[in-house]
Amino acid sequence: MTFEPGKPRGVNRLHSVGSAGSAVLAAQAILPAMLAAGEASDVTIYGGTHVPSAPTWEFFAESFLPQLRAMGARVLAECERVGFAPAGGGRIRLRTQPFRPGDWRGFALGGAGAVRRAKVSAVVSGIPREIAEGEVGILCEKFPKLDLEGDVREVESPGPGNAVWVTLEQERVTAVFSEIGSFNLSRKVVAHRVMNGVRKYLKAGAPVGPHLADQLVVPMAAFGGEGWFAKGKDTRHEVTNWDVVRAFGAGVEVEREEGERAVVRVRGVGGGQGG
Repeated sequence: MTFEPGKPRGVNRLHSVGSAGSAVLAAQAILPAMLAAGEASDVTIYGGTHVPSAPTWEFFAESFLPQLRAMGARVLAECERVGFAPAGGGRIRLRTQPFRPGDWRGFALGGAGAVRRAKVSAVVSGIPREIAEGEVGILCEKFPKLDLEGDVREVESPGPGNAVWVTLEQERVTAVFSEIGSFNLSRKVVAHRVMNGVRKYLKAGAPVGPHLADQLVVPMAAFGGEGWFAKGKDTRHEVTNWDVVRAFGAGVEVEREEGERAVVRVRGVGGGQGG
């Protein structure tokens, strides 16, 4: 099998991933190509915005994109409609400007900094609001020291659904921990899964959580000179991404520190900017 890419071009189009397939995963997949294009792009993606086994819109918008912008990327993103599984019907819009040689600002993230704001949010569509209120209440009770702000919203969506997440707005990075509700999961189970994610992140003592860690590697490899970040325990997704970007000529080095903490150093393709 050979891979012979052509020159990326800007696009203005609609794209549907079908039913509740993740619109967020599709957005992450096409963003590098949009940024590599020599002209602006404007893409609308239909699909799921809050579905199992995929990043939620809030993670994408509040955790991932700010770090991408810190590297020098110019990206605007909007969630125009929420979509749950299995109906889907969510809609997000991405607008980008070309990432040109010289745009790379460098990237170094060794600590998260103090927590400026902590909140727990839940949304529901077509199911009782009290389910979301129960999830928020459980999480506020479990994390009294974080002094979580609670937010419950009812949204319009093509199908019923529920999602809950905790957001930790820190000085240098925002961490988002989410879970998707299901008819066969109690509100207690959903809340406890979010709780476990928060606890593991705080225990690791690193600014970059397991999901963000594997998602930062591709843009750093594609557009960066050199950059680094500190993160916790390895995941299979992350290790796979290291192998993929190495196959394209990027460099990835991992320095183990105390406990599960490690520093990942990435050298962009060709060792320069705008690779």
